[in-house]
Amino acid sequence: MKIRDRIKELRRVKAAELRPHPKNWRMHPKAQQDALRGVLAEVGYADALLARELPDGSLELIDGHLRAETTPEQEVPVLIVDLNDDEAAKLLAVHDPLAAMAETDRDVLADLLAEVESDNDAVQQLLNEIPAEFGLLPEEDTTEPTSFRPGAGALKDRISHWRDDKEFFDCPDKVRQVLTARTRFVVLFSGGKDSLTTLLWVRHNFPDIECYAVFSDTGVEFPGIGGYVAEICELLGANHVVVKPETEWWSWLRKKGRWPSLLYRECAQKMIHAPCAQWVRANCIPEQTALFTGSRAEEAVRGSQKTDTSSLTSLGRDADKYYHFAPCFNVKKAVLDQVLRKSGIPLWPGYEEGFVRTACWCCPGQCGLQAAALDDHYPGLANEIRKWEKLLGVVRPEDHGTGISFDELVTRGHRQRDRAYRIETKQQSP
Repeated sequence: MKIRDRIKELRRVKAAELRPHPKNWRMHPKAQQDALRGVLAEVGYADALLARELPDGSLELIDGHLRAETTPEQEVPVLIVDLNDDEAAKLLAVHDPLAAMAETDRDVLADLLAEVESDNDAVQQLLNEIPAEFGLLPEEDTTEPTSFRPGAGALKDRISHWRDDKEFFDCPDKVRQVLTARTRFVVLFSGGKDSLTTLLWVRHNFPDIECYAVFSDTGVEFPGIGGYVAEICELLGANHVVVKPETEWWSWLRKKGRWPSLLYRECAQKMIHAPCAQWVRANCIPEQTALFTGSRAEEAVRGSQKTDTSSLTSLGRDADKYYHFAPCFNVKKAVLDQVLRKSGIPLWPGYEEGFVRTACWCCPGQCGLQAAALDDHYPGLANEIRKWEKLLGVVRPEDHGTGISFDELVTRGHRQRDRAYRIETKQQSP
């Protein structure tokens, strides 16, 4: 098929001089107008309008009507095409619908949204609405009313076989074939249970391959967690690597003027994934490297299409060159706990104090049990969250549009803890 080039030239024209196509069918609500103004103010013109030249020398728009209306006094870039009346009408009819036919890679979109933020209210509102439009929102947690639950969704329902503790250390033949050809293993290690069992799996199956455990010190880690990570690396014979984000947490938070989103976890991308990916790109040859994470289907965002070997999009254009495997992917939390108990490996001491995860102590996604433990054992840190709530609003902003304050989370955690204690006491009574 021979494809013609219909573009004659790129010309800069005052927007007010462009004639709207009489059959332009697109309408632009105020929210779209405001968002476009915000994008133009923050980014500027990065795409050309499309127009054709009429016999009288005037230019008739085919695409870009709203941009022309928004900046009538500005000279704008315009691609001039040599289309006749029928061809212009055909392009006008299919231009937007054709683009809308594209399907969505939800995981890539979620990672992209995690990197993008705007100081313009209308643009940020648009960014906030994208997760709902493309199925990235988490389902409601039925065990804790109105709370965020990243693990809900269809992905875990697609797992046909959940591995038990006896199968956990088995390495699928297809995976082993790839891994034996790699000479450097990198485990993205947080010190939590998922990444700990991942590191155990790697050292159990491939004890002779050079292994690095990469830990991101976000600046808001729990006291002592760095020492615990170093201890585990020494016990399991992994090279201990500490990376740090380029942006300081509280400065970043103050600039944003709000707590990070729980819908697409922009903070995790900025503070954890990005610095880890930067170290990997700088120190590892893609074709010789295998990456391991503690990713689990139970914790996947709703609508996720991930598998146990999905590429890590934080690595950018070379992501597919780095082989990635998640040993815990089709393993449930209770099974991981069983594996850890049998291994005898020391856990982070915070679990004994009632904490349920090693994530940043000020994490806006923390549950009630985590908040209650923080208030009990680190009251100074808990008060720091309360101080920032006065500046940024409630720490959990996205629960049914109203949000939950840190003190509400603490109260919820105490109720959960008391309820669990009553159930345990009742079960132990004769």
